[in-house]
Amino acid sequence: MEKFYTVNEGSKLYDDYWAWRNSIASNKKIVDDFFKEFGIEADLYCPNSTVIGIVPTDNDRIKFAKQLCTKESNEGLRFFKKNSAINKEWVKRAVNLKNVHKPSPAWLNNFMGKSSSRLFDYNGVLYCSFSANQIEMPVDTFTEIKGSEFYKIMEGMTDD
Repeated sequence: MEKFYTVNEGSKLYDDYWAWRNSIASNKKIVDDFFKEFGIEADLYCPNSTVIGIVPTDNDRIKFAKQLCTKESNEGLRFFKKNSAINKEWVKRAVNLKNVHKPSPAWLNNFMGKSSSRLFDYNGVLYCSFSANQIEMPVDTFTEIKGSEFYKIMEGMTDD
């Protein structure tokens, strides 16, 4: 079963979502400035307060060969060794990093189990879809809308 909602302004989910969205630009600037200073070419990265990982370009692999861990994720992500010069510098800069994670509507469903969700904003309104075998969402956080309304919004987003 799938249900569609708007997220009520002033709810914790609404506030958490906007805290996450507003942290993206400042975090990206910290990473971009760091990469520029140290000549890191990677476009994909995973920043955290104690370590930074990158999907290295060929040049990054050569330049930072001794500083990158050998273990690589399926997506190509490699972390800098914690004691490497790059990572030590990163930790100094990461104090200004806002470690905010995107909130999940699944945290609010009263039933556990396999689920999927979408959470996005469009024209200042926060939309959500939630799919699970059983759905019981708090009415103080969500206002249910028709699926057709939800998909019309999604179509409008691709037209912009």
